[in-house]
Amino acid sequence: MDTVSIREGRHVHEPSAATAATELLALDLPGGHPALSVLERQLGILARMSNDLLDDTRALTGRLELVPERMDLRSAVESACADMRGLFGHEGRALDLRLPDGPVLVDGDRLRLAQVLTNLLSNALKYTLPGGRTDVCLSSVGGQAQLTVKDDGIGFDPGQAEELFGVFMRAAPAGPHTPEGLGLGLAVARTIVELHGGRISAHSDGPDKGAFFGVLLPTAASDAPQPARPATTGRTQRQLVILIVEDNTDLAATYRALLERQGHHVTVVHTGADAVTATEANLFDVVLCDLGLPDMDGCTVARSVRSRPHGAGLRLIAVSGFSRGTDRTLAHEAGFDAHLAKPLPLVDLLDLLER
Repeated sequence: MDTVSIREGRHVHEPSAATAATELLALDLPGGHPALSVLERQLGILARMSNDLLDDTRALTGRLELVPERMDLRSAVESACADMRGLFGHEGRALDLRLPDGPVLVDGDRLRLAQVLTNLLSNALKYTLPGGRTDVCLSSVGGQAQLTVKDDGIGFDPGQAEELFGVFMRAAPAGPHTPEGLGLGLAVARTIVELHGGRISAHSDGPDKGAFFGVLLPTAASDAPQPARPATTGRTQRQLVILIVEDNTDLAATYRALLERQGHHVTVVHTGADAVTATEANLFDVVLCDLGLPDMDGCTVARSVRSRPHGAGLRLIAVSGFSRGTDRTLAHEAGFDAHLAKPLPLVDLLDLLER
């Protein structure tokens, strides 16, 4: 599984390589493949969750960025259960899902709402004994979408219900048999639900009597217009000479393959020193540079390139896990024309290259 770590003072987003590789597979399989949609969904969730963990104040202060759309909540619930079903199969645990026959329309962020259920199911999985059961039910009640998760696990004292949504809180006391985890899942779930204008609650009749979690979300008005989808247009960009500066060899190779498929001429280097050397002898149209390199940071590379007589004509694009406002400001001051956050979607990069 891809991981997120902090090394030598810089963020390392390993899901970026997997995301780029998935886009490369999509190009190789123009007819599609059933596994691609699963990979894309899981990588999307992983990438967005990893970004939240690296800047956890967004999740805990209600400043998550939502991408709302008109959606049938059944699809998000069904996909989240499908992704978790294999884990429940271990040690004889059962996961049962009940969905209504008709659509349950909400205006929400599909990935975030699926994340709510994933967090609730992860919580049930941790505190349900082998052979236990978890029931998920989605319904429409009084103009609201109601999602419930009920398990027959260890339960909790009824007075703890509100505390469970606190940061680093657990239903079980710390000890050698306490399930692994940061204790953030329910806190993040509440944040997402409340950003959607909903409510989440918990209940238990007591220890060893299972737990019940309920989510209420406002449904979309039946006469509201469907959200417009952006039109897809063909790309008519000229061939560019591009330098990629990226120390993750897998990611660099995948970026190279993706860009060469678009007709560009691509050179790859893996250190800042090699980037400085390469730009001395070659006139590139674009330099795509990671900010966190093993020998020098990308801002130093940018300043070196800009200091040369031909440096003003280059387009410098920073690509990094550093995506906060201060990071973008520093990149701009160093001479970068644009800043893209990892994981880098191919469509965003191609749109930028067209401009």
